[in-house]
Amino acid sequence: MKTFVYSLAALSTISFLAGCGSDSGTAEPVEMGAFSLSVSDAPVDDASKVVLGFEDVVLIPVNPESGNSTGEPIHMKVTDDGSLQQVDLMQYQGSAAETIISERQIPAGDYAMCVYVKDGKYLNDTSTSYVEKINGNVVGLVVPSQGSCFGYKPESNEQGRLKFSQKGEYVTIHTGHNRYVVEFDLRKGLADPNGHDYMLMNSNAVSLVNADLAGHIRGEVSPVQYQACEADSAALNAINDVDAVHAVYLYAGIMDRTSMGDIGNDDPEKVEPVAVANVKDSQNTDELEYEFGYVGPGSYTIGYTCTAYSDLPDTHETLEDGFMIYQHYTPVEVSAGETTLQNIDPIL
Repeated sequence: MKTFVYSLAALSTISFLAGCGSDSGTAEPVEMGAFSLSVSDAPVDDASKVVLGFEDVVLIPVNPESGNSTGEPIHMKVTDDGSLQQVDLMQYQGSAAETIISERQIPAGDYAMCVYVKDGKYLNDTSTSYVEKINGNVVGLVVPSQGSCFGYKPESNEQGRLKFSQKGEYVTIHTGHNRYVVEFDLRKGLADPNGHDYMLMNSNAVSLVNADLAGHIRGEVSPVQYQACEADSAALNAINDVDAVHAVYLYAGIMDRTSMGDIGNDDPEKVEPVAVANVKDSQNTDELEYEFGYVGPGSYTIGYTCTAYSDLPDTHETLEDGFMIYQHYTPVEVSAGETTLQNIDPIL
């Protein structure tokens, strides 16, 4: 298979030509677009750092209707010298994002994308991907999928693959600027298997967002609502003998609390959240706030809870397990390029 492998310098200067067999006998330039890729996350409670070492990004030309490959892979190194770009996802929450591919020139068209992450498998190794827990322990971090990208795979060993090849997750390159964000939901994605020196980053907690078509949601949490939630949820947190953890859950569509499920929801009558954001102290003030970054346009419902600690990523939790959505706010309308303000105020 013929493969295009480009560094930053090469992709910024290369010219793709076509039409050499045209009647004029001259080559016609192919339309190009500038492609940028960033990463962002929604946080997790039991880690102070979640670091991924990015190395390679692969774009595969596809027919968006059939999903079939239509051309040769384009392989981009994240850095000019081929070294890792380590990103602590905990530093890029809400609308904050870290760029790993900047303004690479790509032929216009539709692409499936694979992002490759250097796996870390050992304790106290900070040279690849790793998690630093709140107790200070450092464990490795592994993306379980080791597969290829439509038959193509970078030569580097021990890389996990994040694959984006479903309808709605294709990268579409237009002439001009094209900005995409890989959004990690660490609450849903991080798993800690027993007997290993590493944690897992599950691919079901990673989504691809066209930043140019996305909006943001943010708001403040009323101290009255904050305190009321803790008081009314004390018995639930006592089930697992845990402290209150405040979080805001985002659901696609308009609904009330009876339809709002947990992260690992398997109840057909409830809806799983599309993202979860921590409630945190805003900088240099006493205000409490939350934020969702890079949300697709549409109608949403927000759920507020202070039993988030009991919501485990791989299992379904209910009232009996200590989890409850305390209050809901709907509709929350998101438009491209805009920030929607939705405060968590008491609802009488």
